[in-house]
Amino acid sequence: VVMYQLQTLPVTGVVRGVVVRGGRAARAAALLRPPGLGRPGRATSSSPPARRATSASPCPPLGRIDPCAGRSREVRTAASNGDNNYNYNKDNNNSNGCAAIQFTCERKVPYGAKLMLVGSSDAIGRWDLNYAVEMHWHEGDLWKCVVALGGEEVMYKFVIMYPHSEPQWEDTFDRRWSPNCATVLARFGEIGETTTQFAVQALPETSVPPQELALAVVPDEPAPQLAFVPNPVALELTEKNAVARTWIKKLEVVEAMLGWNREVTVDKLALSKCYLQWLLTGRVAVEELVVESASQERAEIAFLAASIFRNLEKVSGDKYNKSPLSEVEQLLVRQVQCSLPSVKPDEVQVGASALSSATLVDRLSMLKPSLDDTHHKILEEFLASFTEMNATIDECFLWMDCADKATDLRSILSSGLNAGMRNDAPNTAIWMRQQWRLGEISLEQFMHVLLIRTINALQMSAKRGFTPDWEGWVYAPWALALSLQHVKMTRWQADECIIVISELEQWAADENLGEVPQNALRMQATVERAMRITEDFASQVLGVYQPRSKELGLLLSLDEDFLEAYPNKLVRKSTLYIMAKLCALMRKATSAVAGNQGTDTVVPGMAVGTLVRMDRIDVSLIPEDVEAAILLVDRADGAEEITSDNAAIKGVVLCQQLPHLCRLAARARQENAVMATVLDEDRVSGFAELEGELVCLNAGPLGFTLMKTELTSALAMLEQQEQAGQKTDMVVVRSDDGRNRPEVTLMQENARSNAGASSYIDRILSSISVEQSSSPVASSAASKMAMEAYRSGSLSSLDAFQDAQKQVEALTLALPPGTASDLVLHPRGTLIDLSMPEAPLEVGDGGSEAMGISRLLGLADRQRGNTNSLRVPKTVCLPFSTLEWALRDAGGDTHNQFYELVNLAETYEGDQLNQVCGSLQVLLSKLQLPETLLENIARTLTGVQHTTIRPSANVEGLNEIGMYTTEMSVNITDREALRKAIADVWSSLFSRQAVINRRAFKVPQSAAAMAIIMQELVAADTSFILHTSNMDGDRAYVELAVGLSTPLIGAGTPGSPWCLSMEKRVQGRVQVEAYANFSTALTVGDDGVVTTSLVDYSAQPLSTDPQACVNLGQRLTIVSRLLEGSLEGAQEVEGAIVGDELYILRTRPLPF
Repeated sequence: VVMYQLQTLPVTGVVRGVVVRGGRAARAAALLRPPGLGRPGRATSSSPPARRATSASPCPPLGRIDPCAGRSREVRTAASNGDNNYNYNKDNNNSNGCAAIQFTCERKVPYGAKLMLVGSSDAIGRWDLNYAVEMHWHEGDLWKCVVALGGEEVMYKFVIMYPHSEPQWEDTFDRRWSPNCATVLARFGEIGETTTQFAVQALPETSVPPQELALAVVPDEPAPQLAFVPNPVALELTEKNAVARTWIKKLEVVEAMLGWNREVTVDKLALSKCYLQWLLTGRVAVEELVVESASQERAEIAFLAASIFRNLEKVSGDKYNKSPLSEVEQLLVRQVQCSLPSVKPDEVQVGASALSSATLVDRLSMLKPSLDDTHHKILEEFLASFTEMNATIDECFLWMDCADKATDLRSILSSGLNAGMRNDAPNTAIWMRQQWRLGEISLEQFMHVLLIRTINALQMSAKRGFTPDWEGWVYAPWALALSLQHVKMTRWQADECIIVISELEQWAADENLGEVPQNALRMQATVERAMRITEDFASQVLGVYQPRSKELGLLLSLDEDFLEAYPNKLVRKSTLYIMAKLCALMRKATSAVAGNQGTDTVVPGMAVGTLVRMDRIDVSLIPEDVEAAILLVDRADGAEEITSDNAAIKGVVLCQQLPHLCRLAARARQENAVMATVLDEDRVSGFAELEGELVCLNAGPLGFTLMKTELTSALAMLEQQEQAGQKTDMVVVRSDDGRNRPEVTLMQENARSNAGASSYIDRILSSISVEQSSSPVASSAASKMAMEAYRSGSLSSLDAFQDAQKQVEALTLALPPGTASDLVLHPRGTLIDLSMPEAPLEVGDGGSEAMGISRLLGLADRQRGNTNSLRVPKTVCLPFSTLEWALRDAGGDTHNQFYELVNLAETYEGDQLNQVCGSLQVLLSKLQLPETLLENIARTLTGVQHTTIRPSANVEGLNEIGMYTTEMSVNITDREALRKAIADVWSSLFSRQAVINRRAFKVPQSAAAMAIIMQELVAADTSFILHTSNMDGDRAYVELAVGLSTPLIGAGTPGSPWCLSMEKRVQGRVQVEAYANFSTALTVGDDGVVTTSLVDYSAQPLSTDPQACVNLGQRLTIVSRLLEGSLEGAQEVEGAIVGDELYILRTRPLPF
């Protein structure tokens, strides 16, 4: 609180505060003179009331004195302490006494506006807004100021001052301040306020002379920093608009940003588009043209429009532009151009008249003089089709035929415009080019209308069902292909549009599209790919316009509700918005024929919990009072975690496609979380209405249901499910390597002899020693014992069993904290060649991942020469101990720092955990390898230039595909690149995700260790992840993608893979469950460089030839049997296909 007190006046006490030494007493006395008679009522800044004259040189009234100006260091320090515990002194017997009064008003105002205090006293402006006191913003939309008022009542009001519009006064009676009020708290526009009274406290007299005791001041709190930096382009545009009144002046504002030879940016384009459209629609006030000088003004407007148009054409053309614009910038350029006045003075129209532009036929007729004979013929064909269409009602064929001709005509105009324009083009050429541009945009808008007509007609006919004779099987793919042609001509993902059009044309050629489920599945995959184009468009446009249009609109004092809806209106006016509706209709039709209803079960089962909706999986957003959650999630990228300390995530419904074998799906299985996907927007909207309700998610092979349920019903369903016999598919069982079988008997005997343990969980834990913890068979035995206990009722509930299972897994798989007794310690610089049969790899050398590859290499060697022989790339391994040696060789205190940070990672949460993980990763990424070891790697991998560097962690329960970093295509002859790649893989051992996962399994962070696998890079034509068996053992399942396997491992790549299901008991029976629609693939060139390229599935045999899927499925069935027989158990296999060769890259046991 800022306090002012004059010592020069007789008072009964002295204010406790800080002493200001200096010559400001006289000025303060002049400024804080007792006010005279005020003028009650409302005044405006345009007609302020006359102010009472004071002296020959009157000073403006003081609203707020700078608390630090002109003071000594001691006083500045005291003034900045922010202590608000001050007593106010007021001598009510002295009518001339002044005191500092704090006014506080609660009001949320638009950005750029501010609150003012004005009233009848000189100190607050005498009702003149030119001298009103400016208030300052504080947390909670509180506006505060402190003014010095005397012993008379004061009338006052709060006023909102906008930067470029009239002030807003409170619409109430004048407020009244009485002399005994120390503070005032009010809400803007509401009658009544809260006040506090002065507390008078007499203090000992001071020895400071009265002339030196001027003021005692405690400053206001500093205003907090804005959450965003104001857009400089928006500020500049607003400031110039404030002084620009006519059309010419306002167009000059835009010309200054986008005129000839000026740089074009997203900010300038988006804000100019908004500004021009608001001018045309009257949202921004502008003076109309003066009739007497209209022709001259039109000429100036045309000149400014030509300057802007020429510059936008120059930067957007392909021929003369050295720095091509991005897709978003190209889109914005067209939107600005369609808002410009004509560059021909005689045709300049502004205001409401500009909105009623020429008809489509009139606009296209203007182009005839500029067209050659061929193009003129195409124009005439369109005009004839247009006339015929208008003469007929509700005829889809005529609509599509007219749309086809409109697309051909627009293609001609678009091609000519893309060539660019010469810098020295005359005005007539500029005008004609503008007509081409407007004609091209008009054809796009016409296509918008035709699509709406077509969709409405197809929806009406679909009410009878998506039968084989539904006319949509003909017209819907045709309409979608034409709409993609128009999207391509706007340069929005043009290459992607071309490929999707190619796929649509090939799939639509099947006459039985509405009868055969496989054909419908294939079309569905392409429709989903087209839908992603529309989703990307909406996301980009909203991302560009939402912040910019709102900021500019608030600066221009436009209605907030209008600004909130404005970006969405821009999206709805686009062809892509209507295309999304067409895709949604085709999605329903293909789903009906394919029988999947737009849903997919990733992890089957039943779950009950509170429905929580979120954009992406974030366990921190689950409410604390939710004990069991079912998540409805819009998007996932595969790096999410589905364990939570405060809530058990029982199920996930994801609104996107998801590979069944990706890491996120694996985590869901590991956590016993039911998971399903849904694409139908209507079903998603229905699910969203259940947010916060108790729901039951029941997912099975034919789809899933999500419905509201009561608590008693939910408990009954779960009890019924448990009584029916909970399957063991969620128990994590490790496969045996064939050398430790006797330990099973020992384990079971120890468990039976431990009958005196306090609980069954304790008996299980006490039956396993630390020395046996590295045995996969011990883990398997303990898991089976826990399952038997659950079935027999020894464990009271499924949760108790799961807790027992996690404890067993943590004990059997983890290292003792701070030690490495379960790992084999190798000498410094050891490199293990996994293809050497005389040195078989143990789990303690490099983990089961490395051991599995070692066994694969042995199997491939034994199968060499057979018809169905496997190929496994050359592979070497850096054992677990290599990381420990690297830490010790780093010197200094690196080794100790590492383990100190590891201990901190055990307990830290939130940002602290992020910092610890970041520090660990930085430390590991700087580790060096001995030069001799790098040379040994190159020598062992003779003939190999590029490798894939994979991790192999010791905590196998958390070593699923995709958990840690994998480095692709590392050149082993580049020593620095090789060292960095290995260190980066090591650093992923302590990513935040990995740390949290270990915590979920109660595995100590100090138990984590990682070996490095270096494998010859395989330039895959197609990659796959194969599950050699399902839980029943009768089917194998595989997912495939073009190029490398990255899209299969994570959920970050939008789309879905090919999915094949193979019956193992019936030779040759293969079912295609889904067709691939990943837009991009990672491919390896001859130089080993990994590049991203678009995929055209109309040229992929697995999409075009049903027999190719059958042949590959049969081949993978044989591989499944071979691997299960040799490795003793179901396996998860990652492989690659190069030509006719099939490579197995790695394998690991499946958790059932």
